[in-house]
Amino acid sequence: MARYPQSCVLKWTGYATSESSGNLSFDYTKGNLNMGAVISGTPIIGPACTITVRPMNFKLKAGGDSVALMIDGGNFDKTNLINVTPTSDYEGKQLNFAVSIIANAKSVLNARVGW
Repeated sequence: MARYPQSCVLKWTGYATSESSGNLSFDYTKGNLNMGAVISGTPIIGPACTITVRPMNFKLKAGGDSVALMIDGGNFDKTNLINVTPTSDYEGKQLNFAVSIIANAKSVLNARVGW
């Protein structure tokens, strides 16, 4: 199983590129697991971007195949939490995540995502 970093910077420059997605790993012990996302760049009024997290080798406790967090332009430079808690079957395992950002075509954004 691949070992990815625990954090990355996603970049949005008006359209999706290879820099607008990445892979992360985390060694999960137990309890709730929240990923953090801090956005910076050109804020807009209202929804600024969406960070999507997809489990690569586990199932989310909340169900579904991904978690998407819409971040408002007023929440730039603040830690936004994304609940990525796995089911209890994955205690003591390495979890792998695919993360991505999407935003308005007129936005230029950076997102630091991870732990």
